[in-house]
Amino acid sequence: MITSRETILNKLREKKEESLPLFSLDISKYNSPFNTPTNDLTNHFKIELEKIGGKCFICNDSSALIDQFKILIEEKNITEIYCRNTDILEQLEKTKTTFVSEIEDYNKIQATVTPCDFLSARTGSVIVTSTLIQGRVDIVFPPIHIVIANESQLYPGSR
Repeated sequence: MITSRETILNKLREKKEESLPLFSLDISKYNSPFNTPTNDLTNHFKIELEKIGGKCFICNDSSALIDQFKILIEEKNITEIYCRNTDILEQLEKTKTTFVSEIEDYNKIQATVTPCDFLSARTGSVIVTSTLIQGRVDIVFPPIHIVIANESQLYPGSR
């Protein structure tokens, strides 16, 4: 009597022998599924980020950043904000917001504020590596991730 294990192995052997020959596909003749930005990278990034459920606030100076930050934390009723980046903490000092710099209970943190390495306008992606933050804890646990970035960090993206 053949066991079910042997039946499965026999079927796998048969399929392996019948495998299709390899082929190559020239993808250079196909267009990219992404809209590659040609000019206004800032607005293109904002549109693409909002398509995937993010929000983008474009601020022309630090006072606009402070105002937008206050509006966001009031709108979302955020009271526990985690941030370890001293540059960001100095920048947002005028918001009179209390920031937590050590996480004792991840469940209490409602938002985190971090910098980023760069932004991809083509996909609306925020690229954050462990060189700026210590591991993924900063961005994984809190339900809201606030990124402070400069226009100089914005790239069109690759094809």
